[in-house]
Amino acid sequence: MKHSVCHGGAILAAARATGRRPEDLLDFSSNADSLVEGLTRSLVQAIPYPYAWYPDDGCWELVEALAAHHKVDKHQVLVGNGSSELIFLSLQALRPRKVVLVGPVFGEYLRACRNLGIGYEVYLLDEAKGFALTPDDMARLNSIPGDMLILCTPNNPTTAVYQDLAPLLGRGSRTSILIDTTYRAFLYGTPAYAAHGLHHYASLVPDGTHLLCLQSFTKAYSCPGIRLGYLLAQSETIDRLKAVRAPWMVSRFAELAGLAFLAHKEAFDRQRHNLPRLREALVTGLEQTGFFTHILASDLHFILAKLGKGHDAAHLQAYLLAQGMVVRSCDADMGMPEGYFRMQVRCEEDNHALIQACDAYVQDYAAHHKKSSGNWGSAKKSL
Repeated sequence: MKHSVCHGGAILAAARATGRRPEDLLDFSSNADSLVEGLTRSLVQAIPYPYAWYPDDGCWELVEALAAHHKVDKHQVLVGNGSSELIFLSLQALRPRKVVLVGPVFGEYLRACRNLGIGYEVYLLDEAKGFALTPDDMARLNSIPGDMLILCTPNNPTTAVYQDLAPLLGRGSRTSILIDTTYRAFLYGTPAYAAHGLHHYASLVPDGTHLLCLQSFTKAYSCPGIRLGYLLAQSETIDRLKAVRAPWMVSRFAELAGLAFLAHKEAFDRQRHNLPRLREALVTGLEQTGFFTHILASDLHFILAKLGKGHDAAHLQAYLLAQGMVVRSCDADMGMPEGYFRMQVRCEEDNHALIQACDAYVQDYAAHHKKSSGNWGSAKKSL
């Protein structure tokens, strides 16, 4: 069983491995949307760093803004130090005996279960069906005992968007349901956007169930270094999480950044208007290299590409890193078959550079396939 946790966006490690500056690398591995990076930078640079005061432990200014945005009571919102803190906090506070997870799944959930001594079982979705969550899957999930259910939709790294979840969420045997919706912002403007909100999910779950919806600023607002996420849940659930958390987990700077991002949400959404065109062009270009057997894409800002049989993910990763490009191998992800890469959709120039590099790799492989595979690439450190 895979127990390591692999994160994308390890740009500092890539810089050390290659001897380059971080800003000289093209990071296709990150889940932070590079298309909005310029807007994020301009907003962050205008925020003073309030180092002289303790943060507001409740982050009430941001909590009230988020409550208004999601049309919930302010006591139904908890701001945290990124989604990873809130994952651990949720499991620590609710203490389920056994967690049932829909996989592939973000590795921090499994690490949290192991660290807290919580039993878990991962139900793996079918690669042949594009990792879709089907009615048959939901029926099988309902037969697996466990008092907490965790699923991530839209899913990282498969890009799958789970819909029509009433048969799964309406079952009464789960005392807690955590739905990771950290990529929901990329569904904006589609019917699936409302279907991935707290109000919709609350209409499906039985009364008395702890329902938690996890959100993150990192992805849609391109701010992984700020560490800012939040949970939406019933006030009683939020109170249980607050009772076990450490104080001052969110800095005032992070809170001010969150307020600035929310105030400019429409501008961020406009920044992504070219995403569908850029995503389609990237998929087409990678398909034309003949190197990937299939590519999965949805409304998200990344795609999932499967290497052809006989090719090694570590070799491609090392080859691209030597060219100054960082991609994320999914080989260590729970529930992912080997040979998959997650690649962010960047600007047209960057995407074209990635396509060219992959095509060059194919040509290099064709010319050297009889030689030892250990001769390629100058930086083989796994990121």
